[in-house]
Amino acid sequence: MGPNLKLRHAAALALVGWYLMTPPPAFTTGFDWETHLRLWVRRGNYASAVECERALNQLRDETQFQKERDLQSAAEMDANLDGRTIAQYKAVRLAKCVSTDDPRLKSK
Repeated sequence: MGPNLKLRHAAALALVGWYLMTPPPAFTTGFDWETHLRLWVRRGNYASAVECERALNQLRDETQFQKERDLQSAAEMDANLDGRTIAQYKAVRLAKCVSTDDPRLKSK
């Protein structure tokens, strides 16, 4: 690989970013969510996979904390969490970091 080709390859890699994405909560049950990645919600843009994974872990930790609080409140009121809330928790559990050049993000 010549120096010009290496430089172009490095420049192309530098342009790739990462999205933190979650499926829309309505799609978390009975839907082939992986196939329809372009319909997912972008929750953040990151320069590297490491930054994106760090944000993903933080999102999951915060959501788990909120879920525990919501479950405790619901138990104290002898109630259940509504379906929308449960779907939002599941969407975060399914969240992933996706390269900005992932072909599944392109419109068909």
